[in-house]
Amino acid sequence: MVLHAKFRVGNRHLLPSARLVEDLGFDDMDLILMIRAVEKEFTFQIRADDLERGATLDDLMACVERASVQQPAGDGAASRRAPA
Repeated sequence: MVLHAKFRVGNRHLLPSARLVEDLGFDDMDLILMIRAVEKEFTFQIRADDLERGATLDDLMACVERASVQQPAGDGAASRRAPA
């Protein structure tokens, strides 16, 4: 899993209810890097504003599921977000 491999989050902390910031210790930069890593792994885009403060791993999985339905796999480069 991306979180375990790239961010050294222990498996025992990877619970659906684990909050990304409060429980796993992610800061704003970690969240950006994590979103990019998930996008690269699954080849689609996740809107950064979909993960608000207090977001959980379950929220992240819901974003991945929504993105996979909205954008077919392998089409990740076709629609990049506009720079903020």
